[in-house]
Amino acid sequence: MSDPDKNRRDPAAPKGGGWSPAVPEQAGGVPSNRDERSADPGKSSQSSSGDRILGGKSVIVGEVRGLQESLEPGEGETKTLSFLIEQYDAAGNRMPPVAVEFKGGAFSGVLRNGNRVEVQGKWVAGTLQAASIQNLDTKAEVRKPFWSSILGRLIGGGCVLAVSVLIFYFLDRLFQNNAKKQQQQLQQTAQKQQKLVSAGQQLMQAQVKYEQAKSQLDVAQQSLKQMQQWVSDAQTAGQKAQFQQQVAQAQQQVSLAQQKVTQAQQQLDAAQQLVNQMQQ
Repeated sequence: MSDPDKNRRDPAAPKGGGWSPAVPEQAGGVPSNRDERSADPGKSSQSSSGDRILGGKSVIVGEVRGLQESLEPGEGETKTLSFLIEQYDAAGNRMPPVAVEFKGGAFSGVLRNGNRVEVQGKWVAGTLQAASIQNLDTKAEVRKPFWSSILGRLIGGGCVLAVSVLIFYFLDRLFQNNAKKQQQQLQQTAQKQQKLVSAGQQLMQAQVKYEQAKSQLDVAQQSLKQMQQWVSDAQTAGQKAQFQQQVAQAQQQVSLAQQKVTQAQQQLDAAQQLVNQMQQ
């Protein structure tokens, strides 16, 4: 059984292979010949849901309804074909229509209301964004021009490349900043350790000077006591006067030794305080 509408030539149909614009559907619709086409097992590859997966894309087979063509504003001409796909299950019951959009700079091929099509694409917010449309009636594919596909891929690839470069740049800057901070921290730690070592050496030197000054003071005090004892034991006035001079000299040495001890104690306290600060 043949479809009478297929044998009647549409005066608006193109003579060549160019794109045929959408024709508003007349009241009553275009005969779908659903019963005749569904009998052909080669054309029916749908599951009970009308959706199957091929090469990572959803595939919908059905009849075109509400075909519209629109031009989106912006740079260049971006045309959009939008239509519904009407489907029937194996029992002949009508299934919910599927909304389809096909975007491109221009299109080649023929697509009309009532045509049976196979659409491959991906779902975006409840709408099937078509990557390809196969007109099962005309055995032709409605497709975007080659340059449009290449341009879209180049633009998409350029955007991905730009984003990748920006991400790499920020990650590199972050890594450099972290590396710089770590290097500064290491330098500060090394400088602090050097200062601590230097302060420790100063403390040791101050301790040595303090011990030497204290030892000299002990010697001077012992010498003074001995001189004083000699003065007491002197038998003559001449010996006593001589010993008294030696006592005066010993007292001077004791006074100098006490000054050295005081200075060494101050240096020792300063060195100890510096070490305590470095350890904090």
